Amino acid sequence: MRKILMLCGAILALSLTASAQDSTVTLAAPSPAGDPAAQKQSTSVDEFNKQIAVGYQFTDFRNFQGVSFRDNGLNFGFAWFLNDWVGVEANLGTGFGSWTDKPIGVVGQDVKTLFAGGGARFGYRRNRKVEPWGHVLVGDAYYHFWQAGKIGSNSGLGYVVGAGIDYKLAPRLYLRVEGDYLGTHVLSGNQQNFQIIAGPAFNF
Repeated sequence: MRKILMLCGAILALSLTASAQDSTVTLAAPSPAGDPAAQKQSTSVDEFNKQIAVGYQFTDFRNFQGVSFRDNGLNFGFAWFLNDWVGVEANLGTGFGSWTDKPIGVVGQDVKTLFAGGGARFGYRRNRKVEPWGHVLVGDAYYHFWQAGKIGSNSGLGYVVGAGIDYKLAPRLYLRVEGDYLGTHVLSGNQQNFQIIAGPAFNF
């Protein structure tokens, strides 16, 4: 009788051990290979986090010694996104124009302008057809003047606060349109300027 009880106990113990092992295997079983939940979904723009842009630039300069002028030129930009939202940016914009409101005694005043700066860029980069963004830049503003054969130049602090949208044409190619407030401090005065930029942006 004692041997029978010992045999029954051994069988019961083996059964419990086998059951526990089967439960462990069931819980540890991997998800099926085709399960969409097991696949990592990218939220960035096709994994491209750098951008180069070039565009036509129109700038309306205001309150420059009481007068205003406009110029046309080119704008170049480079951005490096650190994640899907924030990046760093370098920018160079240059243009050529002339006085639109000539003060008395000033004839044939032409001007070349340049802004070079860098700062932060913010974007909503989630594989959308249209991607909004904004930026804040600080740098140097430079003015080069021609008047009746005389040449002069001035430079000072410049800063840009603006926003725009990128419209996706292809996985790497976008059409960019932006509007900026360009503030400058030249000749001991502050100037409130505005500019519009449009052109392609290439992601890589």
